[in-house]
Formats: sequence, structure tokens, C-alpha cells
Amino acid sequence: MSTPANPEAWAQLEILVSAMRPGEVITVEEAVVQTGIAMESAALVLDALVGAALFERHGHHFVRLSLFDHAELQRVFGSYLPPRQGKDEQEQSAPPRRRQRARPRRPECP
Repeated sequence: MSTPANPEAWAQLEILVSAMRPGEVITVEEAVVQTGIAMESAALVLDALVGAALFERHGHHFVRLSLFDHAELQRVFGSYLPPRQGKDEQEQSAPPRRRQRARPRRPECP
């Protein structure tokens, strides 16, 4: 039997995954601890984000991907997009960053 849905936990999970930057890593267990959501629900959501190409799975770790592939943007926009500078080799060889505890976003003041 499953436990009833906790709207606050779902909201916290949404904040957590939407605040992640490309290259940051999270596990199902970390998502459960930080949000209070059920283990099965956290796993289901992270797997769905993998299916949507927003995350990549490496064993028990889920790595946040970029929404845009620079090479694809370069192909589409050609000379309008400047080439990447210097950090490509470092970014590709660096291990994924560990996800820090998400901070709620503050609303922007007008």
C-alpha cells in the first residue's frame, strides 16, 4: 500500500531538480532526504527526467544535463554563435559536481 501524496514534498522535489545546474549530481536517496518524498516517487521522477533527456543516469547517480548542446547550436546558428573558449577540455575531463542542498528561490522584486 502506498502512502498518501504530500504536496509539500512534491513542491520541494520540483524546486530541487529545477535548481540543479548542468553537471550537478543527485541520487534518489539524497532527493528523499532533502524533500521528504517517497523513495519510489523520487526514483520515478528522476527516471522520467532521464527519459526527457534532462538527466543522465550513471548507476545510482543522476547527472543534470544541459538543455542545449553547444555543437548543435553551432551547427544551427553557424557564425551567429561564437565558438566556445578554452574550458571545453577541462569541462569534459572534470568529474560531475555533487549537488549541494537546494535553496528556495526568492521571488524577483519589480
